[in-house]
Amino acid sequence: MRIFSERVKIRRTSLLATVLVVALASAGCVSATSPNGASSSAEADAGPPQYGGVFRYASVGTQTKYDPIKRTVMDPSMNAIYDTLMRYDDKGIPEPYLAEALSSVDAKTWTLKLRPDVKFHDGTKLDADAVVFNIKRHQDPANASAAASYVRDIESAVANDPLTVLFTLKTPIASFPSTLTTAVGAIASPAAVAAAGADYGRKSAVGVGAFRFTEWQPDQRLVLKRNPDYWQKGLPYLDEFQELPMSDTETRRAAFTGGQLEAAWLGEPLEINWAASNPEIARLHSPKGGVGGVGVGFQMNRAPFDDLRLRKAVAMAIDYNALNQTQFQGKMPAMRGPFIEGSFWYTGTTKWPEFNADSARALVNEYKAEHGGQLAFTLSCHSAAQARRLAETLQNLFTQVGMTVTLDTPDVGKFVNQVFAGDYQIACWTRSGSEPDVAYYPAFTCNGPKTQNVFSYCSEAADKALSDARSTLNLDERKAGYARFEAEIAKDLPMLWNWGVVFSVITKPKAHGFKGDLGNPVDYQPAYLWLEK
Repeated sequence: MRIFSERVKIRRTSLLATVLVVALASAGCVSATSPNGASSSAEADAGPPQYGGVFRYASVGTQTKYDPIKRTVMDPSMNAIYDTLMRYDDKGIPEPYLAEALSSVDAKTWTLKLRPDVKFHDGTKLDADAVVFNIKRHQDPANASAAASYVRDIESAVANDPLTVLFTLKTPIASFPSTLTTAVGAIASPAAVAAAGADYGRKSAVGVGAFRFTEWQPDQRLVLKRNPDYWQKGLPYLDEFQELPMSDTETRRAAFTGGQLEAAWLGEPLEINWAASNPEIARLHSPKGGVGGVGVGFQMNRAPFDDLRLRKAVAMAIDYNALNQTQFQGKMPAMRGPFIEGSFWYTGTTKWPEFNADSARALVNEYKAEHGGQLAFTLSCHSAAQARRLAETLQNLFTQVGMTVTLDTPDVGKFVNQVFAGDYQIACWTRSGSEPDVAYYPAFTCNGPKTQNVFSYCSEAADKALSDARSTLNLDERKAGYARFEAEIAKDLPMLWNWGVVFSVITKPKAHGFKGDLGNPVDYQPAYLWLEK
């Protein structure tokens, strides 16, 4: 069993998924490292970190209770309150964080060692029993955990001693360390959960993170104050971290440029181009790896997209050149399929439908001939400017091949809830992540939860490919499994990918210590932030 830092060296041109899997394949063991807030070389001239200040961050959409069972991924506020058992390092490898070590020799049985002397904000100890308590909360159907799909393959979690948890999985899962970077790895105080009952995550949220839950006015403001007893001595630097939800892009940008914010979520290509061109105003933190991207998804249990011909027609009606100009001003990171070219997982062997308006029109006419000459449906996207622009571009392209398209563009929160509920026909959608198993297994397996498998997609062949890919620590076998998965969904077309993820964060030049996931910087860690006076 090899120590993580001694693992095989990999060329930096490989994306984070490459690093993760090679590490697991070569060693099957994760070993402790020393977390730190080291700044990038670009920040070296800022000098040593300074203490104090309030950091205001504009997130997108509505806020959800600050309870791990109500979340899947960890946004900055959740990271500020809880920390996770594992996290991604700056190369995209899952490393111990609250855990001191995580090891396995067969990908089925995993031993997790906790750091000693870590305390929750309420003064109680973080121990193995607390970890087991949290895992069981996710597994309990009565709690309707949003992350239930991530724990359903855990057969047992047992406290072997006060600082050791033994996880036994139902099947080998090579990506299990990545699971503990999600909300599953965010450990809440059992005492606080018991005391608050149904109000936990709304009136209180108690983790071991760098900041303590202080005040929450839903969809207005979350206030978190410095934890003076944080387990990482000397951190955090900030006195206070605030989350201010703003679903409108123009509002976020105006607040940022007007000095009311230190950071803001950025997801619109034209806004990202603006940020990249104005480094004196905004420092841009964009994805540099990861899996998946942005496109459209189909509700396969509803007409008309229960018919494969129309899913193919949509695929062939999408003109990538038109998307490139309307969305990216010619700079679109185009992709077809679940892996962008240049990703370790990309093979180029699967052929996806190409733009062909004539072939799309022929399929539409064939469908109309069988359905009384009619074909009308609703395309759902959210109300942000870029999403509306995408919806209008797609509407125009679909109309050109004989489809009648109505647009539905509610606010972000309502839109997401609609899709999760399966209340749509075709929708703008993003499917991405830092690891292919975490991104795709729950979303494209027959028994995937609605909040993940929003397409109602079920294919035994795709299930088998995903299961094979997740059950081995061997790099080549995993890649082959995902190639088979891609081949299946290219035939069935539950989702189409158009471009790689561009979800980003902008920070003020005076803000330093930004530490985010290589493939998903919007889930950064406030513990390391500091403000230059």
